[in-house]
Amino acid sequence: TAGVFWGDKAEPYIEFDVPRPANIYGQSKLAGEQIVSSLLRRYYIVRAGWMIGGGKKDKKFVGKIARLILEGQNPLRVVNDKLGSPTYGKDLLAGIRTLLTTDYFGLYHMVNRGCCSRYDVAVTIRDLLQRPNVEITPVSSAYFPLPAPRARSEAMRNLKLELLGLNSMRPWQDALREYVQTELAPVLSSG
Repeated sequence: TAGVFWGDKAEPYIEFDVPRPANIYGQSKLAGEQIVSSLLRRYYIVRAGWMIGGGKKDKKFVGKIARLILEGQNPLRVVNDKLGSPTYGKDLLAGIRTLLTTDYFGLYHMVNRGCCSRYDVAVTIRDLLQRPNVEITPVSSAYFPLPAPRARSEAMRNLKLELLGLNSMRPWQDALREYVQTELAPVLSSG
């Protein structure tokens, strides 16, 4: 997770950036990475971003927003001041499968290309579901107060995979399109 970083960097985090978690969640993830790397010489640690997937059981952001849009919730208020890198589970698994065939052990970022806000994702979902009448209003994260601090940016770049010629992760918009159109919309429409 990019939760191992403070979140103040202007560009996406790369594997060579020094971790500095902003909350307990990030601290626990970093501790897990440190334990694995201290106990083993040969390991793969893969950091993913905002997860996309789950189909009918999708309780994450994409599934929630798609359900609200299809239910006719209007307007929707969505945070636009936090950035991240969506990661389609299907693409992540294919990337890990490829990585496991190599002896390039180490720590990797594996996210779909590009970064965005939750607002950007919600607008894309609305457009994919062809619901132009649903108004999506951008709001500050202060609109939804949370008990734990959150990083401003959880955006990541797969620099090590790029350098090795192993970055098969497509743009987040393409991954989201496939997921919404082939996995999510059909099960939401039938249910």
